[in-house]
Amino acid sequence: MDLGLKNKTAIILASSKGLGKAAAFSLAKEGCRIAICARSEKNLQNTVDQIRHTANTEVHSAAFDVKNKNDLESFIKDTN
Repeated sequence: MDLGLKNKTAIILASSKGLGKAAAFSLAKEGCRIAICARSEKNLQNTVDQIRHTANTEVHSAAFDVKNKNDLESFIKDTN
């Protein structure tokens, strides 16, 4: 299905596993550039590698806790 998202940027928080990871994969397969974050650097890097291999798309990532407002704002700013 083509949702018209090709070349758009999608920010998915808490996305190294579970529903966030599934959402990131789905959006990447639609052609989105992906920006993902999680607290665990190891889990996050595994997800980045999987998305790049599966969807062959640009992936921006950062490990931090989304409860930290400054880190979250920096992540969003860096995504643009």
